[in-house]
Formats: sequence, structure tokens, C-alpha cells
Amino acid sequence: MHVLYLSAQQLLRLGKDGALHPVDPASLRGDVAVVADFIETTITRVTVPQAKGLDARRVLERRVAQEFRDTDYRLGVRLGKSDKAGHDEVLAIGIGAQKTLDAALATGLEHGLRVRAVWIPAMLVAELVRRAKGLPDHVLVLLATPSGVRQVIVSRGKVLLGRLIPGDAESFTVEHLMTEVDRTVQFVRNTRLLPREETLGVLCWGLTQPRDAIAAALPRGMEVVGMPAIRGIAPPETGGLPAVMGAATRVAPKLQLAPLRIRIHHLGRRWRQGMYAATAAGLLVIGAMWMPLKSETRELDRQADATRRHAAQVQAPLDALQAKIAERNIPLAVAATALGLHTTRLASTERFAREAEELSAVLAGAQSVEIIALKWREEPPTSTQASSCKDPATVVTLEAHLAADVPQGEREVRLKMFEETLGSGPYWTVLPSQAINNSQTLSSEGLEAQLSAPVAYCLGRKPR
Repeated sequence: MHVLYLSAQQLLRLGKDGALHPVDPASLRGDVAVVADFIETTITRVTVPQAKGLDARRVLERRVAQEFRDTDYRLGVRLGKSDKAGHDEVLAIGIGAQKTLDAALATGLEHGLRVRAVWIPAMLVAELVRRAKGLPDHVLVLLATPSGVRQVIVSRGKVLLGRLIPGDAESFTVEHLMTEVDRTVQFVRNTRLLPREETLGVLCWGLTQPRDAIAAALPRGMEVVGMPAIRGIAPPETGGLPAVMGAATRVAPKLQLAPLRIRIHHLGRRWRQGMYAATAAGLLVIGAMWMPLKSETRELDRQADATRRHAAQVQAPLDALQAKIAERNIPLAVAATALGLHTTRLASTERFAREAEELSAVLAGAQSVEIIALKWREEPPTSTQASSCKDPATVVTLEAHLAADVPQGEREVRLKMFEETLGSGPYWTVLPSQAINNSQTLSSEGLEAQLSAPVAYCLGRKPR
């Protein structure tokens, strides 16, 4: 940001060497701040009715507009409660040379100049005094400028008055300076802006007149004080106005006098920069969130691949068993049992396939024997499980009955032959069943029901 000095006679720019140099308005580009040093600048104290929120802002703006009707380079600052009940003290600042200001900035604005702020020297002086430590509450700053000598009275960090002594600052005599200083101090004390009994400190910034001569000629109740050093800022006592303007490039005052029509290009650029910064920050946040999500997604993909591979390994033997069942025409009851057991308890697919094939052959060769249920069980029955088998090593419980067209005299013979066939293979043996109490005499209906009831066979594996 460049800082310009503008007066009624000249336009200067603060150079990198810390000095002020003439500048062509048509050559101005980029962001600039303007220090306007006009004799028409007015600083006054007024009162406004107390209000809150947006109403307070509107009341302040309306009162300042009434005070400065011929310029929109104006500003109002609340100082606190007034002695008048229900009112606040307001510091109203306005630059009356609006046409001169607009004419000086017009050429630059046409070529892309962006005005950040318009200040008066008194605002910059008050900012430096506020930041300094160890100064009196009330000070008078004598600041040499290209337009003359500025008298700035600062009370507790707030500017109360900024009066210009026009002319060549180097040609002023000490007597002439003291005459103007005495008038200024008498005015502020007569208007009760400053208490009469307090000593007023005096700071000399950029003056060529000897400091000792100024101290000796000061009116009563005033004394010259030294300016405390501020880190990173050149001493204004020797640097004068260029040092004050250089301090504004480091810590700019928050308040300024430029209207919106002058600052619109700078505010538009700041808005775009803010949007770019917010977009970049949003992208960074999204990226920071996306990286862990991407890592978690990769981990989930790896887990899913491992699950699919494991499922394929588990499914392969089952597919092979299904193929063998289809090739060897194993009955549906045995096949369903085999497929169900394969996913739960079956340890050896090849072994079960051989056993199922043998059992299937027995079931297929049985004459007039109808299979009702085939129940596979690896574990022995618990106390809560009903079982017709005596031996807990039972593997298969087979329930069957004879067809209705088999004569009664052949039933026991055929069932006995079927039992012998079940135990004749290399894999299966018939285990004993629970004894049936046949001591009682059955009626014809009971005998018929007993003959037509299912017969349970307990099968176990033969030892190898």
C-alpha cells in the first residue's frame, strides 16, 4: 500500500527512502491511502441523543451530516456520555475541500487506483500517541508538514483539535510559533476541552527550530516532553511527517474519512480476496477430511476383497459337492442334508460324498419303503432333545414306513431286509433303538396304528 500526502498545492508520495516525492496522478496504481492536509479541515465536539444498535449509528450519521453539509469526507466518533442528560459526546471530523480532493484522485481512479482510506494528519498523530507508553494524558503535538505546522491536541488517545499554521515551517520563528500555540491552548481551555490546572505536554515532531528555545518560550502550564520509542517505527521527532506516514503503513488507523464512492474499488478487491481465501480454506478443509476418508475407504476395500476371497474359498467345496450330487443322482433328502451340513459341521467333503452316495444307493434300492425324514446330527443329544436312539454316537436318524399296498404279513420281513441293507455297506451301521413295550394287548385299531407308524433307524459310522 502506498501513502500519499495531498494538500491544496501539491501531491506527494512516501518513498522507500522515507522521504516525500512529487508524483503524477496519472501514474498512480494499486491500493493507496491519502493523508489530506487542508486548512479547511474541521474537528469539533457535538452531542447526540443516546440510542442503541442501528438507531445509534443513524443518529450519529445524521448529526455529522448536519455539521458538514458541503462534504462527504466526514466522520463521527463517540467519546462517551455528555453532561447533558440523555446525550453522548461526539467528535465530528470533516474535510471541507471536497472538490480539491475529488479532482486530485479522479485521474488515478480512472486508471485503476484503489483508495483504501483518507486520513488527516491529526488522526495519524493520535494513533501514535495512543500507542506510546508514558506520555501525559493531554499532549500538544507540533508537526511540521509541507503546508505549515499542524497543532494537534490529543486527550487520552483521542484527537480534540487539529489546527494548521499555514506557511513554510522552516521559516517560522519561535515567537511566531508560540503566539499561535498560546491562541490554541487558550481556546481549548476556555471551551473546557482541557482542564486549566493540568500541565499540557508538548511534542515537537520534525521542527527545525531548536527544542530548547521552544521549551523556554512556552506559555505557562506547558512543558516539552520526549516521545517514547515505539518498536518498528522511526522516531517522529526527527522524521516528522514522513515517519508518521510510515507508521500508518505498519498499523493503519481503523477510522477513516473516505466515502463509499471513493473506496468502492478497494472494498471490491478486498471482498474478492476474502472470497478466494474462504474458498481456499474450504478446499483445504475438504482435502483434510477427504484424505482420512480415502484411507478408510481403501482399508474397507481391502477388507471386502479379503471377505470375497474367503467366501470363494468356502464356496468352492460346496460347488464341488453340488456337482457330485447332481452327477450321482443322490436323493433329494440326502442332498439337502449334505448341503445344509456342509456349511455348518461338515469337515471333509470327499468323505461325506462317499457316505452320502452309499446311503443314497440303499434308499434308492429299498422296495416299498418310503423315507419320511433324514436327520443328521454330529453331537450327541442333550437332555432336552428327544431321541429314539440308545447310542449317543448316532449320526443319522432315518424315519420311514412301508407303502399302504404291502400286505401285513410282509411288513416285518421287508423292514428287516431294509435294516440289514442299511448296515451292509462299508460306512454305516445300525445302532440299537429304544425298547418298545409290547407286553400289553392292542386292539385292532391300535395294532393298525402301530403298523402304519414310522420306523426310526439309528445309524452310525463304522470304525475304520
